Parts: sequence; C-alpha cells; structure tokens
Amino acid sequence: MKVRRKNLLKFARKIDCDTLVTFEPENLFYLTGFWGEAIGILEKGGNTTIIAPELEVGRAKERVQKLQCNYWRKRRWVNFLASN
Repeated sequence: MKVRRKNLLKFARKIDCDTLVTFEPENLFYLTGFWGEAIGILEKGGNTTIIAPELEVGRAKERVQKLQCNYWRKRRWVNFLASN
C-alpha cells in the first residue's frame, strides 16, 4: 500500500494536485486495500482517510488499523459534500 500511495502522490505532484479523492470501489481498493462503498482521500502529506457509511464502518475500521490511516463514519452522503 505504501508504494501505491507513494506512486499516487508522485503523479499528483506532477499535475499540481494537493489531494486525491476516489469514489469508485476499484480506485478505493487501489488506494487503501478496502473494497466497499466509501470515499478515499489521499492528502499531499500522505495522510489517507476512508469515509464510510455506517454499514461499512466495521470493515473500514479493521482495514484502517492495518494501513495506519483515518476513517470517518457518515450516514449515507446526505449534506456531507455540499458546497456553501
């Protein structure tokens, strides 16, 4: 996983991007090793976060402990990604 994240960060720097966000399960798996309904975030400093709905949070939490990344629990995506 560390190599994958390092490669993603290298690519992000090339395109002048500070943060990568994934919504697709395949891309989330590549980033975190977690397969499920969730959002994955990779920040330029290497911090990785999984935002998972309540039904997935147990599995996400297990995976997060192995990967040393953060997780948030969210009730579906209601009002979570709304812009002001």
